[in-house]
Amino acid sequence: MEPQDITNDLILEKKAAIDSGNFLLKKKGK
Repeated sequence: MEPQDITNDLILEKKAAIDSGNFLLKKKGK
C-alpha cells in the first residue's frame, strides 16, 4: 500500500464522518 493511498483513505474517512455528523445534526434540528 502506498503512503498516498493511506492518506486518501484517511481523508475519505474524515469526510464520511463529517457528512454523517452533519446528517445527524440536521435530523436533530427538525
